[in-house]
Amino acid sequence: MRFFEYLSEVFFPSVCVTCGISVANDKQLFCAECLSQTVFTNFQTAYNNEMMDRLISIKVLKNAFAPLYFKKNGRLKELFYKIKYGNRPDIAKKMATYLCQEWQNCEKNDFKVDGICYVPIHTVKLSKRGYNQSEIIAREISESLNIPLLHFLERKKNIETQTHFGRMDRLKNQEGTIVYNSSKIVNHLIIVDDIMTTGATIETCYNAIRLKNANCSISVLTLAVTDSW
Repeated sequence: MRFFEYLSEVFFPSVCVTCGISVANDKQLFCAECLSQTVFTNFQTAYNNEMMDRLISIKVLKNAFAPLYFKKNGRLKELFYKIKYGNRPDIAKKMATYLCQEWQNCEKNDFKVDGICYVPIHTVKLSKRGYNQSEIIAREISESLNIPLLHFLERKKNIETQTHFGRMDRLKNQEGTIVYNSSKIVNHLIIVDDIMTTGATIETCYNAIRLKNANCSISVLTLAVTDSW
């Protein structure tokens, strides 16, 4: 076994997910330098934290969790650029495994989950990128937790970047752009995304869900949450 592990390291060396330099093994996400500049949320619970406060308008929210803080000028910016635009779905998968482990270690309410959804992107963006990073993250979590991956959300209208928009402008910009495309009624869905900023995108997803599934509760999992909004 050690021989094959050795060969694997020779031909596929473990590297830092952010800067790409060599690290000790595949379980180590960050090199020492990137680790020192990475800010962890250290959320002790998934039902009483900053993300829950940011999503307070969603009355049926059960849990919300992210293991990392995303800072505008921080080292993680490079990591998320790779995941979103750099054709690195492999990094998205690796980070999804990390997210799942951290969420399982976090104190959360006991509940039954019917399925995992993800924030959709428009077909135009999908054709350019070749993948939806949120779907990849959701798929990894689905397989790890043995919870069905449900393709219930669809982006019907393409929108431009919302980087410079505040919460209300983001909500207005996205209004009606996402639809719930299933007739199936479920009680509790997890919505997955890569980064949560104001929570407007998650709220847009929930608004689409409740139009056809009024009694559905939701939880939210993201790799990171911005340190300000």
